[in-house]
Amino acid sequence: MILLSLNNWREYRLVKAHEVVRVSPKGGLMQQSGLKVNPATASMLLGDFVELQTGDWIVQNAANSSVGRAAIQLARLSGIKTVNVVRRSDVIDELKALGGDLVLLDGEDLAERVEAATKNAPIRLGIDSIGGQATNRIASCIEPGATLVIYGAMSGELAAIAPGTIVFKDLRVRGLWLSKRLQSAPRDVIDALYRGLDELSVSGLLVAKIDSVFRADDIKSAVRRASQPGIDGKVIVTFN
Repeated sequence: MILLSLNNWREYRLVKAHEVVRVSPKGGLMQQSGLKVNPATASMLLGDFVELQTGDWIVQNAANSSVGRAAIQLARLSGIKTVNVVRRSDVIDELKALGGDLVLLDGEDLAERVEAATKNAPIRLGIDSIGGQATNRIASCIEPGATLVIYGAMSGELAAIAPGTIVFKDLRVRGLWLSKRLQSAPRDVIDALYRGLDELSVSGLLVAKIDSVFRADDIKSAVRRASQPGIDGKVIVTFN
């Protein structure tokens, strides 16, 4: 089961029925344990802000993050094309194999390279989780009237968008916080969200990359690993 509430770092907890979502007993526990946050966030990013159609393009940074990887897989299943921006060249081939249509290194000329690679295709949705000038580079890639969704700030910097980028492109800037959305969403919507993600996980069409697994009594090592730069997937803690 998926616990919808916060503060779940414990081996046992008494919960009410509405606080959990049932998942399939046929799934892999390690994969299902990660469904609550990253795949759900990716699903909302793709479905809650712009009515994307088959063949539409999106652009996202931090594409090798857990949310980014989930977005690539979910977009591919829906026929949506992705421009995936990364800061490490060693993940390019891996993300292409995962289903990313384009994988580009971030840089000041990002918008020009995206335009050339997509043959000037309109990009209706931009997704940013880095902040700083990276936000402006994503905003510069999307078409006039498009939507930019910010769901994180991995750089620790304030999201920076040039006034001219917003004014002359008439952009819509939105934010996504998964916890708040889950608190306000109707129960049938929540059930449908996680039922769909669980089905994809069980079938192997949605796979989360796992970096390492630690026991709860070695929590310090888990936190230390999760804090290191360049980790390769999710760090999981198991209880007895």
